[in-house]
Amino acid sequence: MINNISFINEYFLSGNHIYLFKGRCDNCSGKSAILDTMQLDVGNMSSICVQFWYYLYGSTIDTLRLNVVNDNGTTEIWSISGDQGEQWYMTQTEIQTSDSTILLQVEGVYGSGQDSDISLDDISIYEGPCVPSMLLK
Repeated sequence: MINNISFINEYFLSGNHIYLFKGRCDNCSGKSAILDTMQLDVGNMSSICVQFWYYLYGSTIDTLRLNVVNDNGTTEIWSISGDQGEQWYMTQTEIQTSDSTILLQVEGVYGSGQDSDISLDDISIYEGPCVPSMLLK
């Protein structure tokens, strides 16, 4: 695991999850809640694996995205849209790296109404390829 990501130690290892947003927000349709990592030094790595649990529940959910930010801009590398039911799912995404540093960004996009819950839990970032899991959706 990459050890220089302070928000993982501070928030995610506590056994609690983080709401990107929950429920009511007037005039928020299309707006985003964004969670950024610190700059990650990936210069000596050919790939990293990002793994996390997510929860998207509500009839007006829009999109949850995982983006990579580098010197060339922001690139979406994973996304899911719409109501996924009232349960948690695990996903993992392998990122091929050629940059010396990157920033990871989790973005939740508000839907058209007030029935939108997006949560994250147990975010892990590992050096190397992702290991297949039976827990993946």
